[in-house]
Amino acid sequence: MDEATPTNAVIWRVDERGVAYITLNRPQVYNAYNGDLIAALLTAFDKLASEPLRAAVITGAGRNFQAGADVKWLDIVRRAPPQDNLRTSRMTAEAIQRLNTLPIPTVALVQGACFGGGTGIIAACDIVIAADNAKLRIDLMWERNPMATKRKIEVFSAGYGAPQARSELRRSALRGN
Repeated sequence: MDEATPTNAVIWRVDERGVAYITLNRPQVYNAYNGDLIAALLTAFDKLASEPLRAAVITGAGRNFQAGADVKWLDIVRRAPPQDNLRTSRMTAEAIQRLNTLPIPTVALVQGACFGGGTGIIAACDIVIAADNAKLRIDLMWERNPMATKRKIEVFSAGYGAPQARSELRRSALRGN
């Protein structure tokens, strides 16, 4: 089964061995996530759920794995009504949670930038293989906007689990990140 048109935010296929390959496909913006990428990732997980899989490999198209959220999209989300912002946060957390709970081994192949949400993706995988040029970074900016802070905690928790996320968020706040 294949879902490989070049305009898709996520390309996926299953090989003859039952290995699913999921590629984040927004290389022009370093595979930064937006609503389209999140929705495409959820669709890919839905379609792959019916496949007899042995493993899943997630990669990023181009020179970078995933550079966090698309800042232009974040500006749109920030201006949206609170209920839309919450829905977006929940979709993002759901994508990470579904990756985290796949009943098969998951492998992230990381090259170049892996920032913010990208670290949530790799934290949800069983195995991470990083190229020599991989750069991982989490920036948590504490904002006065409770929805923005709540969203960061939800997404971070989905990748790390609540106790570890709380601990890391506290350390990050103490460092001023």
